[in-house]
Amino acid sequence: MKFGSITTGIIADGLVFNMDAANRASYVGTGNLSYNTIDTGVSGSFQDDTQFNETDDIKSFQFDGIDDYMDCGDNSSTNIAASNLTISFWVKSATNSQTNYTGLISKTPNTAAIVSAGQYEIEISTSQNTRYIVTGCDLKAGSETSGTVPTLTLNTWENIAMTWDGDTIIAYKNATVTATKTSPSATAPTSKTDALRIGNRPGYASFNGNIGPIHIYNRALSANEVLHNYNSLKNRFV
Repeated sequence: MKFGSITTGIIADGLVFNMDAANRASYVGTGNLSYNTIDTGVSGSFQDDTQFNETDDIKSFQFDGIDDYMDCGDNSSTNIAASNLTISFWVKSATNSQTNYTGLISKTPNTAAIVSAGQYEIEISTSQNTRYIVTGCDLKAGSETSGTVPTLTLNTWENIAMTWDGDTIIAYKNATVTATKTSPSATAPTSKTDALRIGNRPGYASFNGNIGPIHIYNRALSANEVLHNYNSLKNRFV
């Protein structure tokens, strides 16, 4: 593969962030930098003891649940100025003993007021419930418009996705819609000074487990497109 290539099989339209430990254009297999193949000016810097892991031929990034994360910096390619967004990634969660929520993918300020002041984020609770935040809209257990937020299964590879079309968050697990929340008064993320982090949110401990390919789009993918991406990669993980 070469720089500019995307992970094989996934949808390219609207893709602004593609980071994948198995994509040689993203990570060469050594060192502490992984690249966004869509914009090679964006790299993920391994913090503390973040590691490249290959188990059962599955290449991923590994986090220790204490202080590991990847810092991708603040860059225009990951600032979602319009009211549309999709985040999709593969994850395997280990036992998480941390308190409160831990960030899986986050672009939020260094404050606790992430619902009103942040940009976007997907988190996991100590009970393995996922949580989805876009400025002004917070989808978590007990706050759904309909459905139930996905719960991660320990030590199992799963695909988690969130789409945002300007007023509704849709949460997916393995390409199946599990919950939605609508917030008509929500606004598009506007802060442009926060780093994109993988495996962490500012001020909290890091995720304990592994994260595979991460894809961010500047539009809300349809359910069929989320399913397409899932099917394109599931043989690697399932």
